[in-house]
Amino acid sequence: MAGRWLLGLAVGAAATWVFAVAPFPGVLVYVAAGLLLARTRRVAPRGAALFATGVWFAYLAYRTIASCDAINASGGICQMGDTTFQTFAALAFLAAGTLLSVYGFATDRP
Repeated sequence: MAGRWLLGLAVGAAATWVFAVAPFPGVLVYVAAGLLLARTRRVAPRGAALFATGVWFAYLAYRTIASCDAINASGGICQMGDTTFQTFAALAFLAAGTLLSVYGFATDRP
């Protein structure tokens, strides 16, 4: 069971990384990852993929804000829009991934 969860975690992390680097191929990777994880009856790997996506989104939002702050601190100009959406998206993925993982571990039997 834990091995499948770790597989879901790796799939979610890889798909999010590809999406962050190149959005269009990233969407295709997400579709492929979704099809791969949909083939199993287990819920926990799907939760792990969502959890990994939430962690990546939170990290990328943090890096964007920190980078802009560093530019502003060094005398440059960096203006960002409201980052509330990115924060809520990351928290939504983290919450959904956590809930699905807990539910999956509680109900999935080997």
